[in-house]
Amino acid sequence: LFPSHEAPFKQEWDDALASNDNVILTGFRGSRKTSKMRGHAVWCIVYAKEPFMIVQSYESNLSSEWVRQVAKMLMEPSIMADYGTLFPFSVKREDIMRASFSDFETTNGVKITAKSL
Repeated sequence: LFPSHEAPFKQEWDDALASNDNVILTGFRGSRKTSKMRGHAVWCIVYAKEPFMIVQSYESNLSSEWVRQVAKMLMEPSIMADYGTLFPFSVKREDIMRASFSDFETTNGVKITAKSL
């Protein structure tokens, strides 16, 4: 899924995510759990692996920030060069970087939304 030379537990994460089962990642603070999951969300969007994703956190602003970070990743020049424009908003890129939002639908039909407990 994500080839790397990381710690063995991170390979276990990759294998678990590739299984397409429900997964709970556990690890120490700073182990890159959030980054790994954001990367997985981008992968799911790029290849339309999941039609709908919910990001859930205890606070709505944390969930919304997570979704915003995924949108920023989709706007990376390397992603856009390889897969086209997946993030559908027709506003300036600089505005998106500052904006806070909780959901969007990609140009390939994948929806992602933020929820709080």
